[in-house]
Amino acid sequence: MSMVKSLIARAIKNSGSEARYFCRMSQHPTLVQYGKLPQKFVDIVNEDSPWFCHGLAFRLATYSDESEVLFTRWEALLEAAQGADGWKNEYKHWSNTADHWAEKWDKFYQLLWLLQCYEYFSQRGYSVTFPENSNVAAPDLRIERPGSEPVFAECFFYTKWWAREHFIEDVLGLVDRNLSIRRTHNVAYNDVSNPFSDGLFTQTLGDLTASLAPEKLAKAVTAANNASPQIIRDLGSGVMLLLNGSGDYQPNPDNAHGDPKKSLSAFIREIVKAKKGNNNLLNSRPNILMTNALGVDFQLGLIEQVQASNHVEPDDEIDELWISACGVDEALEDCPRVIKLRRNGFPALAL
Repeated sequence: MSMVKSLIARAIKNSGSEARYFCRMSQHPTLVQYGKLPQKFVDIVNEDSPWFCHGLAFRLATYSDESEVLFTRWEALLEAAQGADGWKNEYKHWSNTADHWAEKWDKFYQLLWLLQCYEYFSQRGYSVTFPENSNVAAPDLRIERPGSEPVFAECFFYTKWWAREHFIEDVLGLVDRNLSIRRTHNVAYNDVSNPFSDGLFTQTLGDLTASLAPEKLAKAVTAANNASPQIIRDLGSGVMLLLNGSGDYQPNPDNAHGDPKKSLSAFIREIVKAKKGNNNLLNSRPNILMTNALGVDFQLGLIEQVQASNHVEPDDEIDELWISACGVDEALEDCPRVIKLRRNGFPALAL
């Protein structure tokens, strides 16, 4: 068993339950239908880098009984979408054996956001379909409006490297609830040195695993009960693995962060650039680019409800841009962290 795989297995051993896993499978048949879930509890852990486990199965096995509302919610989202025109063809993009939505942290969030967008429009009484076919690319959703032309919505989960950070936090919390990651928010990270980047993430997992060997963690716990937090490992670029304890609090003298108001403008530019030329947005009008992100950096700007100065340019492919930080347990309709921008001169869509 690889070192990283052993860390995942340890997290499941500490907080997982085989009985809970199979009970939840019996209670949520739609998650089973679409989730490609392992039929054996031991198969939740695997050798597939970079996650080394089946993401949805990991959650089913380890999330507490208080989290049951999440699985009920995800079950309902899938049930609603599977009845829409075009769903079967759309789902082919998510169920590839080598790139399955239920196995990966980032793709899980991506599909969930698509389902949340579908829910938003369908619950408002619109007829919503998944329009893409094998011949013509199209945005993710087509929303029919009585007495008016249809609106197209492209659903984009803006991940950067934040999904990998979420994965590490999920695992660390199950190894020891006092473990955490500390980093500086709203600053630029170079992919060459960012421990969460594609190129370094596997190495980061290995470094974390080595630092959390049982005997090392036990010594760190003793130290944290004298002075807290303890820095267990410096992962580079100011990213550190911490352990909190009952000892005297040691403040961090280097706790300055970047300005989220300025970072949000940069995020918006990245979002627009990422979707330019995609899915025939230019010829699918009017349209909305519906973006969600759960990175702390991104949320800090949205929580302040910053009205960024950047707007989509008049000759751009995007008519409206909705940016949000809608959680995995939320409905977009109820989410307070949403900003809506539109290109200059374009009237707001009545949706």
